[in-house]
Amino acid sequence: MVSNTLTTRVKENSMASNIFEIDGMTCGGCEKSVTRCIEGIAHVNAVRVDRHERKAVVTWSDTASEQDRLTSRALICDRVGAAGFECRPLD
Repeated sequence: MVSNTLTTRVKENSMASNIFEIDGMTCGGCEKSVTRCIEGIAHVNAVRVDRHERKAVVTWSDTASEQDRLTSRALICDRVGAAGFECRPLD
């Protein structure tokens, strides 16, 4: 279940966002690792990772097409997985 905090942040943002479930994070260092994996991906405008909620919220740039977001979503899960965490899009 998605927390109210994450849901509110997504709805307040006018840009498109996606939520990812991230398993395996145990500390702040894990959050930073996941954040670094996602930040450098094309079309990502912002990322918020929360180990307690096991979630990452990715906000896309306003120039990203639907195809751009689909391609980048797959890359996010690949990179996060390569860093040792399980990742799957929730929406």
